Amino acid sequence: FLGERKEIIAGQLLPRHPGLRVDGGYLLDAGWGFASGSDFATVIGAGFLVADENGLVLDEAGNPQARIAVMPKEQIDFLGNWEVWGLVGTGSYDYAAREVFVPERHTLETMSTTPTHPDSVFSLGAIGIGSIAHGANALGLGTRALEEVVTICAGKMRSNYTVPVGETDVFKLEFAKAEASLQAARRYLYHVVDEAQDAGAAGASTPEHIARISQAVTWIQGVAADVVTFAHRWGGSYSIKSDSALGRCMRDVSIATQHVLVDPITLIRSADAIIPSYRKAGA
Repeated sequence: FLGERKEIIAGQLLPRHPGLRVDGGYLLDAGWGFASGSDFATVIGAGFLVADENGLVLDEAGNPQARIAVMPKEQIDFLGNWEVWGLVGTGSYDYAAREVFVPERHTLETMSTTPTHPDSVFSLGAIGIGSIAHGANALGLGTRALEEVVTICAGKMRSNYTVPVGETDVFKLEFAKAEASLQAARRYLYHVVDEAQDAGAAGASTPEHIARISQAVTWIQGVAADVVTFAHRWGGSYSIKSDSALGRCMRDVSIATQHVLVDPITLIRSADAIIPSYRKAGA
């Protein structure tokens, strides 16, 4: 959208700092955190609050106006400080825009749910779209952990075991439970996303559709954490090595649960929109 090349966007899109309104656009001079995926991005986004020389500019209801600016990556200073023990590959660096002018046409309302593109996915809004990827990440971690532990336990012998670990009834029982939980989580996420997109395409989207996406994504983090923990435990000594894939899954799933979009409060807010659908008529 800044030219003919296909752009990839990353950045912290929630408003953190004021952006000075100037002729034709906004002037940004601040820093942001967690530009996840910025190593692969070509465009960087940054959330800001509209301001002028007198301070924040409020809308008719007296609320600050939150917007997102998108800038070519070349205009951004990256701090290179993503030194973490989990999700290392996301490249979620802190960054700064130093007196960068952003044209008005390269900004958008942060929480707008009015699509400007015909694809139904855009009816989900910024929070809906942003949440879905966290569900995919958790499902991937759970799947990889099961692949690793099944491979390890197929030939792994332990003292007091007469057969390889993977052939024992206790392993099979716990595996079946973990795998069922992961598959249930996968299907629920796909179901609520499909329902929300179909409703959006028909112009019938409701707060419950978005709430169920948030509910599913947050719930899936716990499911994935349980599945990875199962695999990590049964992986035994194979899990504790620094180059172990199971060890990395354990670190990654632990970090994934810390994101603001999967904070437990999202389940409480989701319930506010879901509970009414269970209320009996006339109650």
